[in-house]
Amino acid sequence: MNKLVIFLVLSVISFSAVSSPVFEAQYEIGRELELAISPSFADSTVYTLVTYDGKKVLAKRVFESGFQKWSGVKSESHIELNEETYKRLMTLLDDALTFKVKDDVRLEDGIIWELETSRYQWLEVRISSPEYETESRGYSGLLALGAFVQAQFP
Repeated sequence: MNKLVIFLVLSVISFSAVSSPVFEAQYEIGRELELAISPSFADSTVYTLVTYDGKKVLAKRVFESGFQKWSGVKSESHIELNEETYKRLMTLLDDALTFKVKDDVRLEDGIIWELETSRYQWLEVRISSPEYETESRGYSGLLALGAFVQAQFP
């Protein structure tokens, strides 16, 4: 039953149209982080960290062919984070938020990273190929965050 509730919560908040600060406050669900990694010609993966009923749950959804539509979900899994892992994730998120806002690199092909968080302010940013000129663009923290969440799902 507990897994069903978590699945339903993650399903509801995966629709960004209804996932807003007002929605989350009303239902006491906290979506602290969503990181989508979308290669040009491959499946997209979305990692979502939510707080529900005092638990920190990290979910992973893989979408077919780079399209993030609910009907195209190939796989979905989730894990509950312990306090140490959660704190490490928050530290990495803080590091990821130190990127250069005025980055003007736009590449046609590559990997698009989308980060949405309510850590401080409600923020959503879409980044073209952060692995390109990573240091000068300020994205080493974002890549470390991505590597960490990917490592949680071996």
